[in-house]
Amino acid sequence: MKERKYLFVYFLFVASGTTSLVYEVTWFRNLSLTFGASFQATSIVLASFMAGLSLGGFMLGRKAREMTRPLRVYGWLEIAIGIFALCLPTLLGIVDTVYLSAVVGQDQIGPVLPFLRTSMAFIILVIPTFLMGGTLPIITRLLVRQDDQFGVRLSWLYGSNTLGAVIGTLLAGFILIPTIGVWFSQLTAVAFNLTIGVLALLIDRKLEPLRAEEEEDAEPALPVLPEERPILTLVFWGTAISGFASLSLEVLWTRGISIAVGSSTYSFSIMLAAFLIGIWLGSWIHALVPLRRISLGVQFGVVTFLAGAFSLLTSWWIPRLPQIAIQLNLFLYDDLTRIRPATTLLLAFTVMLLPCILIGVAFPLANQARARLAAGYSRPVGETLGLNTLGSIAGSLAAGFILIPLMGLQQSMLFSSSFYLACGVLVLGAVLYSNRPSLRPAVAVGVGVGLFGAFSIPYFAPDWSGEVLGSFSNNQLFQYVDSN
Repeated sequence: MKERKYLFVYFLFVASGTTSLVYEVTWFRNLSLTFGASFQATSIVLASFMAGLSLGGFMLGRKAREMTRPLRVYGWLEIAIGIFALCLPTLLGIVDTVYLSAVVGQDQIGPVLPFLRTSMAFIILVIPTFLMGGTLPIITRLLVRQDDQFGVRLSWLYGSNTLGAVIGTLLAGFILIPTIGVWFSQLTAVAFNLTIGVLALLIDRKLEPLRAEEEEDAEPALPVLPEERPILTLVFWGTAISGFASLSLEVLWTRGISIAVGSSTYSFSIMLAAFLIGIWLGSWIHALVPLRRISLGVQFGVVTFLAGAFSLLTSWWIPRLPQIAIQLNLFLYDDLTRIRPATTLLLAFTVMLLPCILIGVAFPLANQARARLAAGYSRPVGETLGLNTLGSIAGSLAAGFILIPLMGLQQSMLFSSSFYLACGVLVLGAVLYSNRPSLRPAVAVGVGVGLFGAFSIPYFAPDWSGEVLGSFSNNQLFQYVDSN
């Protein structure tokens, strides 16, 4: 199969990622009308996106092997997403109407009615995100026939979709919503979805249908040795740890960077874009340099350990961010009145870029591990996407509801980074334990010490200077005074 024959798929996937993030931003605005600009609206959008992607990836990934025309299915999914997005504001309005009619005449509002309103909004948003989650395993079914294609093409696909997410984040936050408003921004995304779907259906007519279960007849993967199976299983389940740590750190990093740049209309969109740019670059770097001669266990262990190490360095940067923000803003704009968008982006890159590049490499590696263990390719992609997304849900909720209230921002950041370090130590230890039987007692002790050390870091790291961090007020640069 020639790679150029399917270049159009990557372009479609970039556009698909763009529309997804436009929807995420605009749906948050829609829910803000119902729930107010509160954490409830943010939680519903985030939780529904994650839950829908997880369910869609897992369930449709299991069906993808039987599809003889995956591009046709993909086209209809994009059209269905667009149609549902067109109806979504009306559906959310119905939820609001039902809630208000139930509230009228009641002396007080108990917990049941708000829970029902939240549940209805959640279910409505899960439907289109379920369809979005199925697109990656279905397109994998189209593109991958051989084991040596899997890692590279999946990395290109995942990176392309993430690149589209970057474009959608910046497009919605800086151009569409300020220029044409929320509703017409949604209509623009709907038009893109319908166009993507129609193009996919037209192109599919020129392609030969696949045979059902063709993945079973594909060129077989390298045989999995008995000693490799536990390592590959550990790598696959490590994607849940990676999802937990990455989303919790995204929440924590965003709060940390906000200390220096403030909470403006555009700051969150910029920081989210910086996070996604790192993942996009990591995915494409893995596609360009797949390192096939190095075992998946070693690659995943090194990548996750380094992600934890660079995340720990981020904690060291946080107290210095206000001063760095001032210096960057003076250098770029010669302005001491407010933080500008380019300053926020560069500051976010300083904090997030290296860890996020490594996070972007980890996901394709976990997919390859699962594909080695299971027959086919599309189903493992759906299972890995589902597991990673479940970890992401837990991480985002844990950061806001458990870690910060119990441990504070600094300790939470160190604790989340420790999960990456521990995952790396565990996987690398498993590789060494399997390959060096004579060293197994020493390796077991070393892994135990490494795990203890990783999770002890939050309790021994020096505390941030409250005097330095407290000297900066939201977007008021002139209030910061460097005591040195």
